Amino acid sequence: MQTFALIVNKVSISRMTEILGISYTSVYGKIDFLYNQCVAFSASRERELSSLTYDRLYLSTDRQDYIVNWGDRKQRKTIQLTSIGTADRFSGYVFGLTPNFDASVDPEQLERDWAACGDGAKAPAMREFARLWTLDDYDASVAKAAKAGDKQDIATRDDLDAPELLSIGQQLPTSGAQVHAEYIMHGHYWLLRSLFPKVEKLRFFIDRDAGLLHACMGAFGDRVKDRTADIVIVDYLKAITVDERKKLFTAARIWFDGQKGLRPGLFDGEVRTAVFAAEIKAARRLYDNDISGLWLDHKFPDMGEPGKRFKFVTDLADYDDEHVANLLLLASLWPIDTVFNRIRRRMAAFERPVASVSRARRLWHLYAPYEPAMVEKLLVIYRTWHNFIWVSPKTDRTAAEMLGLTKGKIRMQDIVYF
Repeated sequence: MQTFALIVNKVSISRMTEILGISYTSVYGKIDFLYNQCVAFSASRERELSSLTYDRLYLSTDRQDYIVNWGDRKQRKTIQLTSIGTADRFSGYVFGLTPNFDASVDPEQLERDWAACGDGAKAPAMREFARLWTLDDYDASVAKAAKAGDKQDIATRDDLDAPELLSIGQQLPTSGAQVHAEYIMHGHYWLLRSLFPKVEKLRFFIDRDAGLLHACMGAFGDRVKDRTADIVIVDYLKAITVDERKKLFTAARIWFDGQKGLRPGLFDGEVRTAVFAAEIKAARRLYDNDISGLWLDHKFPDMGEPGKRFKFVTDLADYDDEHVANLLLLASLWPIDTVFNRIRRRMAAFERPVASVSRARRLWHLYAPYEPAMVEKLLVIYRTWHNFIWVSPKTDRTAAEMLGLTKGKIRMQDIVYF
């Protein structure tokens, strides 16, 4: 249990050996044990989701990258893995945090099998090993990344189902195999599909990221068609300073105070709905009643997601303007992004890199793992802790409790000895 607590409280592997008084091998053995226990425990509880009935779920999806340090000084290239996560807006429960890595694959055998079946002569989607990165894929990606330079943007990619490009500073894993991120995305949404058969309506709020929209539509297109699911793309200014956030917030507050003055007697939420519904109505008149391809600005004060805007991609013009306004005002990536931020703060292996003064400000991931398989193990342990053990200070309950999977907080020993 002590190892469990140390992992989710930002203690590095080297410090664990000191605190626990055991070897590195023993620490890794304990992590393997905890990983298996967390997988078994979470699976036992999440099986119940398919039998639970919900009126609506508001689900936010984003992706996060993780770095694996080089294990060879002669080839100082990092491995970058990506995981997809979805969090429920009201309970905070996190569904899936699996990186694009398959530890069961032998990379040397993969290359032999890839050559033997003639995958190199086939279109990427038609290959037998399409989901896995090969050396041929890597070489093509490095060349494409070098050509694209800094223009690796969603608007410039010719294939929106292939979001990731590996550059010359990155490498493929030497043990296991890296999975193309689009396969993780599609798999993630089909996992969600299996978990929510009895949810009356699903509302997906997804990041403006290549591939996520295609993956979500691939799994829930039929539900979009029968109007039991909707998808909203959310975009906001992530890479700005706190001072810039405050400046935008102050300007938005002044503007919103003016809007409230024009509508005396209404609560703030009612003012937001009225203002936004009027803008949606005007947009429909301009665009022949179709706003599915239009970005709509969120002009209201928001420190967490400044400069936010929406694209209601599943709009079929069958909801009234107030309905659309209320739906979009709920759209946010905060539920999953706050989880990603907490992972950075509470997991030593995933903290942000530090700059080395002696090496011309080169970034160094001090506690990043050296084995790609460790990324999935630590993420599974974190997700189990977050869902079943961590008590939110706002609700004084766990995410699993809020979602109806448990009646209270689960003790660490209940998972360790499950």
